[in-house]
Amino acid sequence: MEMNQNPRPVSERPRPKKVVLWLTSLFLVLSLSLSFFTIVRRDRTFSVNENRSLRQKPALTFSGLLDGSYFSDLSAYFNDQLGGRDMWMGLDLFTKRVLGKKENGGVYLGKKGQLYLIPEAPKEDAVTRNVAAINAFAARNESVNSFMLIVPNAVTVQPANLPANAPVPDQNAFLQGVAS
Repeated sequence: MEMNQNPRPVSERPRPKKVVLWLTSLFLVLSLSLSFFTIVRRDRTFSVNENRSLRQKPALTFSGLLDGSYFSDLSAYFNDQLGGRDMWMGLDLFTKRVLGKKENGGVYLGKKGQLYLIPEAPKEDAVTRNVAAINAFAARNESVNSFMLIVPNAVTVQPANLPANAPVPDQNAFLQGVAS
């Protein structure tokens, strides 16, 4: 019969103090470095990768402190101005691709590294109003040559690069309906 030298269950065994101390120190150094880098670097106003304006430092007001909006705005500001944000977002996207995800935040992850905005089905009433407005403009300005171009988005132009079984509305049928 074999004797177990350590009768305690694995979950109760003490962890080596050096490993815990090393991991804690590494976490603290990385956290403090990232925080310091975020605070000292200049704020960016626009993200080319996200194609949007980034939050700027909120103004400290008494009413903002009372209703809590200052702290939610400050949190959004730090999220947008995080040091190395583009790198972290790229790492997140890479991880999702490796895990086999098809989409990320309303965007399909294409087979060749492209990102495709997931199209929404057009709202019939809005389409009808827009087409009527364009026709009315052309009727009021008969002396001016009027041309209209409705451009399909990338999911219609490059369907072969979409993830397998990615559901997209049929834009060709919609365009034919608008043309008629």
